[in-house]
Amino acid sequence: MTLPTIASAVTATFVTLTWAADSKAEGYRVFYAPQQNPGAAINRLELPVGQSSLSVVLASGQKFFVSVQGHSALCDGPQSTLVAVNVP
Repeated sequence: MTLPTIASAVTATFVTLTWAADSKAEGYRVFYAPQQNPGAAINRLELPVGQSSLSVVLASGQKFFVSVQGHSALCDGPQSTLVAVNVP
């Protein structure tokens, strides 16, 4: 699997993350953690095959680090570089 590259867009409190789909991936994991609390647990969302974007509404002032990883029944792909998402 290829290394995902995340693009993020923030409009008011609406956040959209996108990445290129990988034909070998059977799904994706989106990892996220708050920037304000470095010791906080890393959360994970499981997304189905074919979904290469995620849109959410966050409260104003929220700041997160996010990364994406493709996976299949055989292996986990490489995890993307962290992206900082800041909601004004």
